[in-house]
Amino acid sequence: MRPKAAHVLTAVALFLLMASCGGGGGSSKTTGSAKSLSGVAAAGAPIIGLVTLKDSSTPPIWKYTQIAANGGYTVDVTGLTAPFALRAEGTVGGKGISLYSAAVSADVGGTVNITPFTDLMLANIAQTVAKSYFEGDQYKNLTPTQLTTAETALQTKLQPILTAMKVPDSIDLLRSSMSANRTGLDAVLDMVKVSVDPVTLVAEIQNVVTQNQVTMDVATGSYTGGFTSGDGAKSAAGLTDLDQIAASFTTFTNLFAAAPAPSTSNQTLRSLFDETNFMNDGQNLDAFLTDVTTSPDIIGIAFTNITLLSLTPDAVNPTQSGVGTVGFEILKKGVRERDGTNVFKVEKTAGVWKMQGNGKKCFARVEPRGFYFPGAQSENLTTGLYLEVEDRGGKNVDHALIVGPGLPQGGVLMVRDISHSWFDIAGDQNMGGFYRMDDAKIGQMPAVGAEYTITIYDSGNNVMDLYTETIGGRPLMPSEQTTANFPAISTPTLSGWRNMTIATSAPGTTIQVNFTRPKNTYYDYTYAQVDGTQGNASVESKSANPAATSDSLVLIARTATSQAISPITWKWLEVGVSDDLGRRFTTVLN
Repeated sequence: MRPKAAHVLTAVALFLLMASCGGGGGSSKTTGSAKSLSGVAAAGAPIIGLVTLKDSSTPPIWKYTQIAANGGYTVDVTGLTAPFALRAEGTVGGKGISLYSAAVSADVGGTVNITPFTDLMLANIAQTVAKSYFEGDQYKNLTPTQLTTAETALQTKLQPILTAMKVPDSIDLLRSSMSANRTGLDAVLDMVKVSVDPVTLVAEIQNVVTQNQVTMDVATGSYTGGFTSGDGAKSAAGLTDLDQIAASFTTFTNLFAAAPAPSTSNQTLRSLFDETNFMNDGQNLDAFLTDVTTSPDIIGIAFTNITLLSLTPDAVNPTQSGVGTVGFEILKKGVRERDGTNVFKVEKTAGVWKMQGNGKKCFARVEPRGFYFPGAQSENLTTGLYLEVEDRGGKNVDHALIVGPGLPQGGVLMVRDISHSWFDIAGDQNMGGFYRMDDAKIGQMPAVGAEYTITIYDSGNNVMDLYTETIGGRPLMPSEQTTANFPAISTPTLSGWRNMTIATSAPGTTIQVNFTRPKNTYYDYTYAQVDGTQGNASVESKSANPAATSDSLVLIARTATSQAISPITWKWLEVGVSDDLGRRFTTVLN
């Protein structure tokens, strides 16, 4: 890929699968009027994605439904056979996640949640990771007693925290109604994180504030350790801190609710940040606020689903300082942006929380992406990972190494593009940061949540920093990808673009672009670039409306020395859309 499109916020949606049909029957078959299962799929924030249900027929009947913005889901199980296995798959805060749950015939018509707690309950029952339970046939033997026993065992361990958070003793971690709004059971999910090691089969239930943890031997279902009333008290205080942090994001949102955007010197705006220690993708606070306040699509932006990732124990004492980390999601025109993981460090001084940015010394991201070239003579579809590294803050990053699923064992080396701040794959500058992948490479990746390590180095090969990036969903395989996955550009036509005359001085050429988005995708951006014998020029229009099917941008072909590019020898126009798993699909006219 020759051009380097500017980095934009990603807006996306999910490609829903159609429910397949199957045979089967049995004593637990739902009959009569319409029957359903419903609940909330969340992990401290609503999961953006899809719920999959398998019934106990042979072969199983599969059903799929999209998760609502508030985490709610409903699956019609009329005519299906219980027990049922459920999976919620998608992203939370830009990170891929898969969680599991289950239901018996008595649950039909009621609530069945899908959370880290239900996932752990299934692991307890199955004595293996919940994923294996879902993918096999063991769930067909699930009994109400097994669910009750697993729920009681976990609730007993969580009780000190549940009590402190004023969750009723009558709560059922699987079946009680809940809302993903930092209250009740959802508040507990904010303060307690669950992880299961698929190799050692040891589950950890960790209190985010105190760092105390309970472990479970998945193979035996036995728990070790316990939480105390102190864990509960600090969790309740930590929730207060989280509310205060969330209020800062709300203040930021209100400042940009309507035009004009506030100035970089606006004291209400600047007071939200730790000016001394702020760093975001290598930028200091002034550079960050300049970008934010001049962005054409900043008005109406909002932050939601503020999730606590870490919090020091001292931070719950308002008279002391403390530090923490929060994840969040960005809304544009009411639609979530899916541009990777959004994480900010925060610090409390004298009882006031300040934002410190993500702390990264440079911009670094891994993005699943596909390209469609309608005018290509040979391969017109390609898929893989877009590896992005950019020294936005001028920190003198020399090179970077990206390691993770689907990439070569030794990783991919990224080197600085000559005279620019961005980085390309070493030895293949014409491809930029795009790493092409075949079915075999993509097949090595998990469906969601692939994790990548990005290490940045200075010119002396000394490590400057190390980041972990998690993608939503893996790229589509070449065998899965078709032109229907991509936006169809109707204006300009391929020949119209190739023959278009681009002004080499102001006021430039207005490029009107019309396109059709694939079903359930959101518009991301349009980017144009021209090259000539004396230089090149480019312009990008970021999405101000994720539902848009048209855009326009003005391209003035000029060199850095204000001399016209003449003659123009090459043109590039691309339109990008994305889905709920953070996968971008780009159509290119060149």
